[in-house]
Parts: sequence; structure tokens; C-alpha cells
Amino acid sequence: MLLVLFLVMVSIAAYAYAIRPAAKSPPKSGQPAKATRDAGSATTVPETLEGALVAQLATSEITQRQYIRAMESLAARDEVRRPLTVPPEDDSIA
Repeated sequence: MLLVLFLVMVSIAAYAYAIRPAAKSPPKSGQPAKATRDAGSATTVPETLEGALVAQLATSEITQRQYIRAMESLAARDEVRRPLTVPPEDDSIA
């Protein structure tokens, strides 16, 4: 029984060690600290318009219908600005 309790305690300690956040060293003097980006963090700033729309949808600032319409207009804008072209079919490859 004592051995089972010991094994449970060791496994809990190993799990806690594995999931603990990594220790971060302070930035060197004279250098600003780098901003870290975490996918689950609410403090990250979207870098694209699509990211901003997703953030607004996630925080309920816009509805799903507004998100879909905005994405449709972005797709239409991209089609005009950067149309996709299909390369010519080459029979010698097959």
C-alpha cells in the first residue's frame, strides 16, 4: 500500500513538473522585452483583417452573419486584386 501511495505521489510530481511554465530569464540590460504571443491570450493583437474579424466574432462584437458577409467581401476584393490562375494542363506529365 505504501508503494502505491509513493508511486502516485511521484507521478503527480512528474506531471506538475511537466506542465509548469518555463522559467524565463529577464531581458539583458538595454534591450526591450520581446512581446510573447499566445494563441489563447486575449491580449494578442490580430495582424490581419481576417484575424481581427475572428477576434470580433469570438468576443461577440459581430454576429456570425456579419462575419460571413465580411469574409465574402474580402474574398471578392482578393479576387479582383490577386486573381488565381490555373496553370495550363500538361499531358506530358501523365
